Amino acid sequence: MSEDRRWGQSDPALVHWIEDHRRRVLEAYRANPLLVAEHANQEDSYRTGGYAERQLLELVQNAADALHRSGVRGRVELRLTDDTLYCANEGEPFTQAGLEAVSHAFLSPKRGEEIGRFGLGFKSVLGVSHHPAVFSRSVCFHFDAERSRLDLLAVAPDARRFPVLRLPSLVDIDYEMKTDEILRELASWAQTVVRLPLSNDRPRLEQELRDFPREFLLFVPNVSALRLTIDGDTDSRFEIEHRCVEQPSGDLRLEGEADQQADWRVWHRTYRPSDEALAEVSEAIRREEIRVSYAVPLADSQQLGRFWAYFPLADETSARGILNAPWRVNDDRTNLLTGVFNKELCEVAAELIVAGVTTLATRDDPARHFDYLPARGREAHNHADRYLTDRVPRIAAQTRCVPDAEGQLQPPTSLRVPHFDLRLEPATHRAWHAAPGRPTHVPHWSCYQTPTRRARLRSLVRVEDNRASESEVGAAGWLEMVVPNGTDEQCWSALQIVATVRDDLTRQDMLAARVLPDSSGDLQRLDRTDDVFLRGDVLSSTAGLSLVRASFLDGHDTEDALRSLGFRNVEPALQLRKLLQKVDRGWGDHAWTAFWKLVDDVSVGEAQSLLENHVTLGRRLCVRCMDKSWHTVGNVVIPEVVEPRSASLTVDTEFHKLHTALLRAVGVVARPAVAHATLHDPTYLEYLRIVRDLYLRDMPPRGRPDLELLHFDAAEAVGPLHLLRRFADTQDPASRQAWTHALLEAEAPERVRLGHSNRRLFPFVREVRAPHLWAASTYGLLATDWGSRPAKEALGRALIEYSPLLPVAQCAAAEKLALPKTLDAVPTSVWREFMTRVPVQADAWRLGQLLTAAARSLLEETPAQIPALSGTSGVLAAPEEVLLVHAEEELRALSGRRLPYVAVDNPEAAQLLIDNWGCREASAQLRVEIVPETPGGPVILLDRFRGLRPLASGRLDGLELVECQGLAREVTATGGIDREPVDLAQDGNTVYYLASLEDEDLLVRLAEEFQLQLSNPSITRILSDAQDEQIKSRIATCRVERDPAKKLLRLVDTRTIESKLPAGLLQAVRRIGEDGGDHQLAELLLHVHGYDVLRELRHELEEAGFPVPTQWAGSPPAVSFVRQLGFPAEYAGERGQQLEADLTVPGPPT
Repeated sequence: MSEDRRWGQSDPALVHWIEDHRRRVLEAYRANPLLVAEHANQEDSYRTGGYAERQLLELVQNAADALHRSGVRGRVELRLTDDTLYCANEGEPFTQAGLEAVSHAFLSPKRGEEIGRFGLGFKSVLGVSHHPAVFSRSVCFHFDAERSRLDLLAVAPDARRFPVLRLPSLVDIDYEMKTDEILRELASWAQTVVRLPLSNDRPRLEQELRDFPREFLLFVPNVSALRLTIDGDTDSRFEIEHRCVEQPSGDLRLEGEADQQADWRVWHRTYRPSDEALAEVSEAIRREEIRVSYAVPLADSQQLGRFWAYFPLADETSARGILNAPWRVNDDRTNLLTGVFNKELCEVAAELIVAGVTTLATRDDPARHFDYLPARGREAHNHADRYLTDRVPRIAAQTRCVPDAEGQLQPPTSLRVPHFDLRLEPATHRAWHAAPGRPTHVPHWSCYQTPTRRARLRSLVRVEDNRASESEVGAAGWLEMVVPNGTDEQCWSALQIVATVRDDLTRQDMLAARVLPDSSGDLQRLDRTDDVFLRGDVLSSTAGLSLVRASFLDGHDTEDALRSLGFRNVEPALQLRKLLQKVDRGWGDHAWTAFWKLVDDVSVGEAQSLLENHVTLGRRLCVRCMDKSWHTVGNVVIPEVVEPRSASLTVDTEFHKLHTALLRAVGVVARPAVAHATLHDPTYLEYLRIVRDLYLRDMPPRGRPDLELLHFDAAEAVGPLHLLRRFADTQDPASRQAWTHALLEAEAPERVRLGHSNRRLFPFVREVRAPHLWAASTYGLLATDWGSRPAKEALGRALIEYSPLLPVAQCAAAEKLALPKTLDAVPTSVWREFMTRVPVQADAWRLGQLLTAAARSLLEETPAQIPALSGTSGVLAAPEEVLLVHAEEELRALSGRRLPYVAVDNPEAAQLLIDNWGCREASAQLRVEIVPETPGGPVILLDRFRGLRPLASGRLDGLELVECQGLAREVTATGGIDREPVDLAQDGNTVYYLASLEDEDLLVRLAEEFQLQLSNPSITRILSDAQDEQIKSRIATCRVERDPAKKLLRLVDTRTIESKLPAGLLQAVRRIGEDGGDHQLAELLLHVHGYDVLRELRHELEEAGFPVPTQWAGSPPAVSFVRQLGFPAEYAGERGQQLEADLTVPGPPT
């Protein structure tokens, strides 16, 4: 009861103030009725505006302010019944300032750390109640909307709305205590109780009570407990008490139900806004000092932070925790506004975050505070969050905020960090941190424990998010930091670190680290799997190969780890590949011998590929020669086509017996072959330079292409070519000649094209002679009848008829060279040499042709001697002693005399030799005559023997054959006349022959006379063809004759006719003396045999070559035959006629 009495002891001054205030307000309204509508509209704005749903928040804030003003900690309780909301608090009871604040607007006296502002928050009760009441131990009053309407209606009868909170009225506390049990309960401990009979929104209020943010207690240190109660039955009743208890560490613990406690750490800072900031806010809410608070949950750092104005705003921040301050917010009191005022508060908040979060780091988790920092580089939640995400990292970067490897906080710029674009797993950082050689001046591995922490570290280290800082190192450099001394343990830890990396690109970058110890004491890169090997042999050092340090390889599971990275033992193929890269001009017998022994250990296919590629790149490769010396490929040859005089040019086939295919692939061959290796042959390159120069010479000075970009279009070439020069250097003409011939016989294009790699800019292509033909022409030797000669001094095969009088190339393939093909093209140097050589061929006519051509070429020169014939031998004679022969008979006449001569076939040639060199006509020394006896009629030689035409090459054209019974050659000279019998001789266009010569013998003599190449089969064929021609001629002449007797004489000779006549008949006719000659004999034969005369002569006709039928007796073949001869069909016999067994022919009378 004493407590109740204390409640009834109101402050008289406050009672008087209420009564006086009511009177003065009504007077004011009477004096100015417009104030009624004005104040009513103001209250309506509180009811519907930003304060419309802030009843709980505003009531609790006012309660907290009362506790703050009292200077003691106390409790606050919110209770909701079915129809009423209560708010009770300890602390300072109502004062006159409080009365003025709730009865007016914008007059609240709260300053500094107080929450409420000018009584505006209390106006929010109009949103849920028409009869709010305040029960304080100092004074009790209420507001009644209906009473206010009635009181003001008389003052402003036209008003539609009436203010409620302008006319407070005193209440009877004793009565209220008796009638309101809840009020009485709350009043038992509270200094002030606000009661709001609800007009609406109870469900919302109930939900807000259930969801009330207990973190509010963190920013009102005078509120020790906040009790929230919703009356109802067992199922719907809600009751909880939130307490804020300071821990020995200074942290605050929010307690409620047993499982709902949470520890927080809170920092506060008082700030005095600048005049510019204060000018931005209205006088009603201006404060000279502002407290900014930052609270972070110690157990949960994953939730986004939020801006509070003692109660949550809608704005979030990536900084974890709560940033509480009297922000300048919008009318709805939900979002921060932009401006200088809030910017200054954000700057204070940024500094508070940096100063506060570093205290969260622990020994076990030195990077714990990273979880609370804002995220830079993400899309900001709002303008205030954007400010914090930019400023917090910048401010923090100037402080000791990053834990080093020992967990001590250091300035970010003092630490070395792996590049942030690397994708490193937390396990990688832990392995790196555990490495025995790792340095201290690096971030602690816990900085990389989560993506959030990595992002926060990035924002602390980088001034600009998209630009790496100077303290960042690449993956390789970062890994190398753990092997400062290159010990086995340090290097093993580096391998363990690599094994934790999952990202392929990062792993690839990391493999460039030099952390692998080799046997020479150096550290090699982990990606040098082609250069560093696990285990090797003595050749490994020769090849310059690096081996992993043996002690390192034998420890832990090092070998397995390295094999997983691609390292392996030195295999023969690998060693060969590396050895090829180390080939040096200084290699001697030992090195090259070991090299080829290694080749033997590699498969043929792989070795061939490696060696061929090596030579293709123009690199050095030597083979052993017969003298045990070593020479590069392209300068040696396998003995076969050539047997070099110098052993240094001959491959040691015994040493290289297993390398035949390999040598061929790299251009070491027994005979020239098409190979890529030729493209690096010195002679090939010499020719390429020459052709390039010629190409550029034809181009204008400006715009000429780079020489190095001009190449022949063939990817391979015949070679080797340089051997020709090597054979020349070693005085080995036989090998040089044989190799030249082999080059010429190689099957390869004879022309190549020189072009530019960019055909669009340089479309012109020059076609030139193939390199191997140029080499043969320039450095080769050709076999001629004058011996081996440089190709440029030999003559083409088109002049083969003058061999051996001229140096005509004997090799048929020499036609591929541009050698002289006519006598006019023969160089004068060859003609001069020709004048000095004794003829080795007794062909006066060819020798005469050559002398004529020589005279034309050497017009201004008169040689001392010229080649000629004497008898059948060649000689050198003074030009004036040489006789010029024009006929074969003159040749025969001179061949037996010891006079020098040549034969010329036309007067112009003779005159040239006479005029230029003083030669003489042979006719001035002797005369030759052919003397025939009983010559017959002339026959065209080629008509007689048509088969000779294709063999004579025109030499028999126009010649006639004349048969004679005797034949002699008479030579008239100064010594007298010589007569010589001959069987065949030519005089002009007439060829005389003895009648005693059979056709076969005649053919042989003609072949000898005119130098025709006739074989026995050729002679048989020609005779057969000649016989056929004779038969056809005799058949034709027989057919045109009318007289049967004359017909028979065209078919057979008289000797054959006589043999078919009865012996007595022929004797009787001759005895009578009636010899009518050959015609009479033919008539007698017709009389004897009649129509059977042809059948009687059938055997003789068949032997002569006539197509005699086998069957007569009027058979079709017989009829055809006799008609072909011009005889009537009766001469073919009668069909069915049989011959008698005996035939009696009367003989002469006895």
